[in-house]
Amino acid sequence: MMIFLEYLKISLWMTPILLLALWLLPKISQRYTAKLSYFVWLVIAVRLIAPWSLTLPEERIPIQLEVPQERIVQWVPMELYQPLDEAKWEQIQEESVRAGLPEREIPIEEKSGIKTIDALALVWLVGAVISLLRTAVSTLQLKNLLRRWEKSPSEKTQEFYEKTAGEKRPPLAVSSVLETPMAVGLFHTKIYLSHEEYTEQELEMIFRHELIHWRRKDLWYKCLLLLARSIHWFNPFVWLMAKRANRDLEISCDGEAVKEKDMAYRKAYSLMILQEAERGLQKQAALTTCFTDGKRALQERLVEIMNGKQRKKGMALVAMTLVLALTCGCLVSYGGSDPVSAQMDVALVEGVRSMAETWAKALETRDGKPRYEMMSEACKAAFIEEQKGALGDDWNYVIGWSSPWVMSYEVEAKEGTAIITYTMEDSSPSQYVMKELLRFGEENGKLVVVDHFCSNIYWEDGKVHPVISRTGAEIDEGIWDFLYQSVVGAISQGEWHIYELEEFNFEIQHVTRERLSNGRDEVTVDFHLNVVHNNPFRDPDDVGYIKRAKEAKHYHYEVLYDEYYQPKDANFYMRFTCQVQPDAAKIYEDTCYPDTFRVYTENGNPHEIVYSNMADGGMYQEDPADGWFCYVEPTKDADAVTLHRQIRIQDTEGRTNNGYFDLRLEQGGMFQVAEDAAIIMGEAGTEPVTMTKAEWMHWLKEGTNWNGGNFTLCFEKDENGYDVITEAREGLWKAKEVKVSESEKNNNVPSGYPTGSREITTAFAMWHPDRQHTGLDFSTDNKNIPVRATANGIILEAGFEAKKGNYVKINHLSGYTTLYAHLSKLDVKVGDQVKKGHVLGLTGKTGTAVGIHCHYEIQLNGIYQDPANYL
Repeated sequence: MMIFLEYLKISLWMTPILLLALWLLPKISQRYTAKLSYFVWLVIAVRLIAPWSLTLPEERIPIQLEVPQERIVQWVPMELYQPLDEAKWEQIQEESVRAGLPEREIPIEEKSGIKTIDALALVWLVGAVISLLRTAVSTLQLKNLLRRWEKSPSEKTQEFYEKTAGEKRPPLAVSSVLETPMAVGLFHTKIYLSHEEYTEQELEMIFRHELIHWRRKDLWYKCLLLLARSIHWFNPFVWLMAKRANRDLEISCDGEAVKEKDMAYRKAYSLMILQEAERGLQKQAALTTCFTDGKRALQERLVEIMNGKQRKKGMALVAMTLVLALTCGCLVSYGGSDPVSAQMDVALVEGVRSMAETWAKALETRDGKPRYEMMSEACKAAFIEEQKGALGDDWNYVIGWSSPWVMSYEVEAKEGTAIITYTMEDSSPSQYVMKELLRFGEENGKLVVVDHFCSNIYWEDGKVHPVISRTGAEIDEGIWDFLYQSVVGAISQGEWHIYELEEFNFEIQHVTRERLSNGRDEVTVDFHLNVVHNNPFRDPDDVGYIKRAKEAKHYHYEVLYDEYYQPKDANFYMRFTCQVQPDAAKIYEDTCYPDTFRVYTENGNPHEIVYSNMADGGMYQEDPADGWFCYVEPTKDADAVTLHRQIRIQDTEGRTNNGYFDLRLEQGGMFQVAEDAAIIMGEAGTEPVTMTKAEWMHWLKEGTNWNGGNFTLCFEKDENGYDVITEAREGLWKAKEVKVSESEKNNNVPSGYPTGSREITTAFAMWHPDRQHTGLDFSTDNKNIPVRATANGIILEAGFEAKKGNYVKINHLSGYTTLYAHLSKLDVKVGDQVKKGHVLGLTGKTGTAVGIHCHYEIQLNGIYQDPANYL
């Protein structure tokens, strides 16, 4: 149906162009060569066949240039709980559900009947198929007839043909069933003569004519015309276009055949055509070329043949036709929709928004009567049943709770749905966030609410706080605190972070405690874990597999939609181990060793209960390119270190001094360190120090405080395909991959130094909230020297601010912007276009600057970049 609508739109908006071409081209035929019409019809035919439309964007956006790129990693402090990864959520859900979708579609009678647009699409498809079949049948019949009656030409004719056509030529045959010469066959073209009673001059003219068709691939040209006519069989102007284009095809071929020939040749060529016409005017098959083409075409062909004047080629008109064809429909489809549809969509969205506002206001006032009046009949029945269940037969329209109450709300409306985000508060006071989804439909010609769903309560920190419960064997309360914090933290930061985790139900099965050779006690806890979780709150119609089920009209779309918000259970058998001080009666940080905490998952085989590392079990996965958080230990190998994967867990019970502990997820693995690895020492909030590989390895082995440390590592493949450590930062960080262009290959990407001075007095620093420095400072030895643009662009800002002083900001139209601050003089203004190296002003100490220098910043899509990576 969509392809039909697209072709219908193309046919509609191409009709004015067709009418203009049909009227104009014959009138200008004396001033322009016949090739003009030939190319104009070609452009129009291609546009009629191509089912796409260009639309104007709804708003101006920066130009994004495709440029060669290399990978640079920017490190930023990492939160303990990651935000919802929508892309990963889509991938996981779509892959998991795709296989379960049934292939059977909803029978049409199960829905609301055949829609008018579907019926029209079916009629269009049948018409197009019939048109193509008719042509295919007639062409096959002609080829079979020719194959039956064809014969090889005489040696004399064949010899003359080879002499005239040259080495590269199609085969030649003779068939007495034809009345005129023609070329037949798209893939294996063959030229046919109706007889051999031609003079050599006549044969030369015939061969010249048909060979021009063959070399220009005119049979494929006619195939495009046929396809356009079949697709738009309902449009009479396309039929007229196809007929006129076929005629102009022969006229342009005649023009090529007599090009640079004298008048005597032109007269003989014309006489040849008239003689063939007298033999009988045969109806030409669709996919053939024919030496004669009807009485009406004869006059125009003779005029073209006898016109020996020098005429214009008209390529400018062809270019104009191309532009009109490509942009047809754009003038009235701003943003991709026609005005009528756009107005209807806007009206529907506004209606949804208005009803959603009333719905939200009802919860704020706790009066459910306005809600009831907007509901469908099924929704009203459910509302009454719910009220009776809570209040009995004396129910009323009171909704909501005494605590928390609604403080404010926001409405996000679409065509058929709305999401309301409520901010609520209780007497603590604590704030909460709740979301509600409304689905709208039509009932008795009226827009009504047909369904509504509420999300979990999101606490002030923006998270759903799960309920923790425990049953089974007795366990030390200190061990219990660390156990559930470790498990909840690990699952929340692993692949499960895409869900709303509501409940963690622990069933403690076995608790053992035994003395180790190091003098400590090791506690082992085997337990069964039940996790109750929900999908993240969003409109189910925006979820990949549900959206596809709706579009494909799968019969259980409604089931998928309703199941989306139902709580789901996941069950695991797990093991927690830790080491504690011997005979410790109470477990807290001073009597246990958090670096020994381990969480394992059962292998899934009920006949062989074996626990594996949590990371290996697939519950916690990382991509090495995103940075592994590891405990690093030195090895005897001078080029390698041992890594223990870990995550950082918040200590919600306050049992640790710094508010978190690091949980090991797997045993150690050894990795090589690249020779040019960059190692940055210093946790968030400390002054960073950069080390080489050799310095880092020495520090790990000879460090005075301890032999090892917690690092976030970045990996790349070496020449043998193994992962090697190429970058490390002390502490827990998030590695953000930034695409940085090879600056020397594109002048719209910043590169090089903004000043002649290369002395950097203050480096880029974004890892501590109190010590942020968003760029580099270039000292100029107390001299006012020129500041130059580091890439092509447009001046976005140029002026004075209290902190920046005189400054310039450039938009480089590639996602990049640069800023140059503390200048003493500006030599550009807003709107100026500048090239790389253009002088923007002079260094200075305006604003908050102490000495004469230039503060230089780079942002990519709004994110600060370290300019040192672009010098």
